[in-house]
Parts: sequence; C-alpha cells; structure tokens
Amino acid sequence: MTLVLSRAGRHGASHATKGQLMKISLTTTCKSRLRYLQQAIPSWIGFKPFEIIVVDVACPQGTGLWLNQNHPDVKVVYEDYAGFNLAAARNKGAAAATGDYFLFVDADVVLHGEFHDWIINNLQAGSFLLRHQNSPFDGIHEQG
Repeated sequence: MTLVLSRAGRHGASHATKGQLMKISLTTTCKSRLRYLQQAIPSWIGFKPFEIIVVDVACPQGTGLWLNQNHPDVKVVYEDYAGFNLAAARNKGAAAATGDYFLFVDADVVLHGEFHDWIINNLQAGSFLLRHQNSPFDGIHEQG
C-alpha cells in the first residue's frame, strides 16, 4: 500500500487557510487492476471535499468506461502508452487536479471512514504524509 499526500505547488493555485475546508485531489492509476479499483472506490466516494481522478493506463478491462457508467463524478484521465510508469501516470493525474493537496493512492487502497478527518486535523503547511507498508519513512514529514 502506498499513500502520499502533498501540497499542490502549482503557480497561482489557491490554498486553503486555517479554518477553511481544503480540497484534496485523490489520484490513482489503473493498469489491469479494475477489480481492485471496484472494491476501493466506494471508500473514497464519501469524502468531501475530495476530487477523485483515475488515470486509466491503457487498462484492458475498460476502467474509464466502467467509471463513466458507474461513477460519473470521477474524473478519468487516459494514458495510452503500453508500458506502465507510475511517476508519469501520477504526474498526468496531478496535471488534471484542482485541489489544494494531492493524495496519491494505489488502486487497491480502501480508506477508513475517519481518514479524511485525520488528514484535516494532522496535516500542516509545509509538510507531507508518506505511508507505505513496512516503510521506516511512514509519517508526516517537513518539506524543505
């Protein structure tokens, strides 16, 4: 499981200030993992104000079509190269994002119901969250 949350650093982007509700752009990639995405996405739908972006990396199961039919509020970005480059796919999703923060998750990550509140209460300006299974780098870190 990988979970990365960082502040969107785009020039001119509006950022929430203390007391304001920050918008989080949740981005995932899908290449031959539609069945996992189908299990995880219901846990993401209820979080507000989240924007959900799925980068369909030439997924043979028709991820984009399934999302358009079943979750039309999810933004689908298509990447049609045959290989899989996670960083490039996440960058493409980030380019389509409009949130104050980026949240990159793997397509099989189911978020706990209290996750959004935890993020709101613990994220600090100038920091990022890294959560990777069995990693010594888990936690909130200062950018710098």
